[in-house]
Amino acid sequence: MTLYLFVQLFLATVMIASALFKVFSLKSFNTTMREIGVSIGDGMYGSMFVILLELVAGISLLMVPYKLIGASLVLLLTFGYAWAVWKAKRAATKINCNCFGELLPDTLGKSTVIRIIMVFSCCLVVFLSPTFLHHIAFIELLSAICISLGIIGMYALVKALASITSSHREVGGYK
Repeated sequence: MTLYLFVQLFLATVMIASALFKVFSLKSFNTTMREIGVSIGDGMYGSMFVILLELVAGISLLMVPYKLIGASLVLLLTFGYAWAVWKAKRAATKINCNCFGELLPDTLGKSTVIRIIMVFSCCLVVFLSPTFLHHIAFIELLSAICISLGIIGMYALVKALASITSSHREVGGYK
């Protein structure tokens, strides 16, 4: 498996996982959407639209003829994420990110910008990739998806530990 293919599978896994985690914490994600000013009706339509776009983008990245459509959707979503951070900074209020639903509790800010840059970079790799998924064996595909889920899980664990450490310092737990 090439690095190009791994990045494509990683990006697909990130988009699908992000959509699914948002579905499991839909109320919280809907609140975030309203706070950044994306609310059609009760706000649920905007939330469902973003989730659907993420899901379609991730699945498209897994399908050979739709790879570039998936990458284009990810690029569109990336600009939307950047706009959300910009809106949050302008509002000068702390707005929950909900990038992965409630899996990664965080506010829109610097760490979100770093994730946006990473997703954008992966998207560029997919656009430039000369290879397609039909060039790899099923076991490699499955392994890359499992590794990607492991990376997401490790990131969530590190963020949780950093949050716990930070809260202990704030209340004088230890130095």
